[in-house]
Amino acid sequence: MNGEASRSAVLSVNGGAGASFSFPSSGGWTSVATLKTTVRLQAGSNTLLVSQPTGYAPDIDSISVSAGPN
Repeated sequence: MNGEASRSAVLSVNGGAGASFSFPSSGGWTSVATLKTTVRLQAGSNTLLVSQPTGYAPDIDSISVSAGPN
């Protein structure tokens, strides 16, 4: 995020209520940072919506999904 202190975004899963997250600055365009969270997904297809209704959202390069405990 090019030197900014942080940016926030809202993550909504399958149209549910969104949860707000603060993404820390990575220090510049050539540096990356990682943010981890846990969400419950349904079997089959799911929809993740990342939004920022009041300003600039963070630059998101990828989203990884892994299985958690059953």
